[in-house]
Amino acid sequence: MADKKMIALVLALATGIVRAGMHSEPTAVGATLCPVGKKLKTGSYCTTNNCDTTRYTTTTCNSYAECMLDACYTPTTDVGACCVADTTKCGGLGSDPCSANAATKVYVHAKAGETAGSTAADKETNCCTARGTCPTTGFCPAGLKLRTNPNKCQGPTCDSALPADQYTCCEADTTKCGGLVPSPCSSTQFRDPTKAGETAGSTDTEKETNCCTAKGTCPTTGFCSAGMKLRTNPNKCAGAACVPASSDFCSSITGDDENTCCELDDTKCLYYAPGGASPVSCAAGKYFDTATAAGTATAAGGADKNTDCCTAKAACSASGTSCSAGYMKKSTLTDLYCTSSATNAASCSAICCEPDTTKCGGLSSNPCSSTQFRDPTKADATAGSDATAKKANCCTAKASCSNFVKGGTASGASKSETMLALTLGMFAVAALLS
Repeated sequence: MADKKMIALVLALATGIVRAGMHSEPTAVGATLCPVGKKLKTGSYCTTNNCDTTRYTTTTCNSYAECMLDACYTPTTDVGACCVADTTKCGGLGSDPCSANAATKVYVHAKAGETAGSTAADKETNCCTARGTCPTTGFCPAGLKLRTNPNKCQGPTCDSALPADQYTCCEADTTKCGGLVPSPCSSTQFRDPTKAGETAGSTDTEKETNCCTAKGTCPTTGFCSAGMKLRTNPNKCAGAACVPASSDFCSSITGDDENTCCELDDTKCLYYAPGGASPVSCAAGKYFDTATAAGTATAAGGADKNTDCCTAKAACSASGTSCSAGYMKKSTLTDLYCTSSATNAASCSAICCEPDTTKCGGLSSNPCSSTQFRDPTKADATAGSDATAKKANCCTAKASCSNFVKGGTASGASKSETMLALTLGMFAVAALLS
């Protein structure tokens, strides 16, 4: 399994960052800002008095198809409020129009605004694009070679940055270091991805010489994070150099060198964090402060941990403790404490305060109509004594979705949105190794 993981590492390092789908943006002044394939709802309202034209939040794609179908981009709340699928367009179809010939055709977001047609054949013709054919040369990364009879790629063109396309087109080249199974390296060596394209050789000695590099030794000083200390007899690191936690962005692949080299220091409070092997037990009115624990000293063995590692919480009765807007101090504050030493509302309101039913923010129910929203900026305003007053004092009119249009100067270019799709890479690697 470790040898297969190293092939995955070679593939992951060779592919780097996975590309994402591109969004088509409306370009004309006054055009609806609904995504392509959706249309404006009539008589609808945004969630507040200003329509959010951001349109999307991004999430990680789990497959190339999700990127092409726009499934990696979550529409904002106002898109949901103002827009509805346009079922006459490719982007508004409720099912994949390419499913009948999915092995050779794929839906891509570039066709989202195309007229779909009325029959299944029309929709396939208008909305689908032929999948790409694997290039015969120059495509596979070091350590891999072109398959004899590869399938079609994920999209219209084969993309060397997509691990899924690499899996489709390529297989291990067992004459190269990157294609060897099992690993030829000893326990003090690692399979060097920079040598993936080197000729492996025919003997075990040749393979070890040609494909392996010595693992790094843990530094004796200046390596471990605050609250940690060097292990007495640490193992070798994952690569040629030991990478500290502060810069090891690929720890899920390369291994966490800090865990190899370091362990919790029992002369620091971090060692005694709640949930650990020897957690503190703070008295009433005190708490374990994670922000300072790594740098706070205590006696080895933990004899003084409950004193040294526990910080006094702010008492609800203390001067300066705050409540959130629309809340007021409870009538009895005896033996009540904020969640930390801070006296702000974030620390104190949930425990020290209760709703002030004379204020908008303290009302137990929403006084607003369907065309209004409960305005958080009015949370501390006096609500009033009847429904009409509460609506007038606490609510603000929602913006009409007719405002959900593009203003300003027309642009002739579309805006692209990109993201990391690491999950896709892991999916392809798993498939390669299965």
